[in-house]
Amino acid sequence: MRVIVAGGGVAGLALGHGLVKYGVDVEVLEARSGIEATGYRLHMNADGGNALRFLLTPAAYAAYEQTSRRNPRRHVLAILDENLRECGARAHIGAPNDRLVPHTAVNRLTLRQILASALGERLHHDACVIGYTETADSVTVRLEDGREFTGDVLVAAEGMGSPVRRQRLGEPEFRDTGEAAIYSRVSYAALEGLALPPVLEDGFILAFDPAGREFTFGPFPPRRPVREVAAELLPGTTLTDVVPYLQVTVSVPAEGPNAFTQGSVWDADQSALHTHMVKAVQEWSPVVRDIVDRIDVTSVSAVPIRGIATTEPWEPSRVTVVGDAIHGMPPNYGAGANTALKDAAYLAEHLLRVADGSDLVEEIGAYEAAMRAYAYPIANAAQNPASRNDATFVPEPSA
Repeated sequence: MRVIVAGGGVAGLALGHGLVKYGVDVEVLEARSGIEATGYRLHMNADGGNALRFLLTPAAYAAYEQTSRRNPRRHVLAILDENLRECGARAHIGAPNDRLVPHTAVNRLTLRQILASALGERLHHDACVIGYTETADSVTVRLEDGREFTGDVLVAAEGMGSPVRRQRLGEPEFRDTGEAAIYSRVSYAALEGLALPPVLEDGFILAFDPAGREFTFGPFPPRRPVREVAAELLPGTTLTDVVPYLQVTVSVPAEGPNAFTQGSVWDADQSALHTHMVKAVQEWSPVVRDIVDRIDVTSVSAVPIRGIATTEPWEPSRVTVVGDAIHGMPPNYGAGANTALKDAAYLAEHLLRVADGSDLVEEIGAYEAAMRAYAYPIANAAQNPASRNDATFVPEPSA
């Protein structure tokens, strides 16, 4: 069996790594020129962490654990007011997390570099998939540059704008919240001398004020220096060094008193985005103002907060979908990457059964049914406004 994976994000790389681990022929096609430093901290719960345990080689899994965030004070989402007084706390969505080295958080770039470590020449950059042709016994993928790859299975893992998903299931229905997220980070070295409250050591922190301004804070002190781990566990693999940092994000509505006022948020430069963050916390706790003042301006970027509507069940074929391509969701629960990793593990398990004589399309159909059952309730809940700052809101159970 040969599997073609379209997309080299977290889900695509994880699936590729797992298939290599279990001896399955795989090619991962990524449109970008390399593994880029997009985004910062990813919350990990046991769904995602246990998927990595199944998919990664022992050395790569050890590297994931040792480059993850040190254990937080509490494994919760803490909900605070603008003076950092606690209003509530909510357990992270996902399976129980009770390991000796619990799943906490990872640096996104580090995780992607670890995932890519097993792929070698099976990972193709500058490989933009534009479509495919499916027959009774194969799938041929077409790239923008004219190249073709043929295999037994094609997996759409390119995110919400996936061309493969669009051809397979039609144009997704985007659900735009009308908000942008301005992401940034500030190193702990830059915070030296500040009296940070203990709540900023929790799993993740959501803070909002009476005017509706909303900030999140994601601590990331790694367990060990990243380069040290790479040299010890993954020699020959480059892991970009990571300084301990605090991720700081503000949600910016499209209109209203808290909207971006310096032109379009999408056209603004990093300095203008940071200025908006500084102005947004002028009436907040002095500690928050100091944190925002010290943000590394070169780390600031804006991304849309959106998801896609869940899709009615479909007939399985040799072409399937994982991650954001099928259940893209806002980051309210910190569940997007975890659910995508769970997809990769479930799909790998079902594909491995084909070697024992199971029917390929039936196994893909079984994966897709399971994925809809566990992923859709979370995706739908994450797009419900009540999930933003209500400590008691949880997804409806799967049918």
